[in-house]
Amino acid sequence: MLARALERYYVRVRLTDEFRLLVTQTVDDTMRDEQAVQTRLREQIARRLKELDRLEDRYVDQFGDPEWPQEKLRARVAGRHERAGLTPRSAKLSKGWKLARGCCSRPSS
Repeated sequence: MLARALERYYVRVRLTDEFRLLVTQTVDDTMRDEQAVQTRLREQIARRLKELDRLEDRYVDQFGDPEWPQEKLRARVAGRHERAGLTPRSAKLSKGWKLARGCCSRPSS
């Protein structure tokens, strides 16, 4: 009964243009900030992946060098687990942003 009364009341409530504009601007600002953060995170991940590539190349070159302790090299190459975690994280950021843009986009006028 209360639910129906609330429903009847809120059906008649009209939002002012000023309020709608404020909400739209706030959402737009938030989305812009979120996009900037995700862009920075993707850049950081890309830089780290390049760094890991360079390290991996160096370690692969050293595997053939009998002077280097093989166990130590194997332990360093095992650091590839970090790469395995970064790549899906980057993809997840992109997917999350696409979903956010889709749910909050403004209807065309």
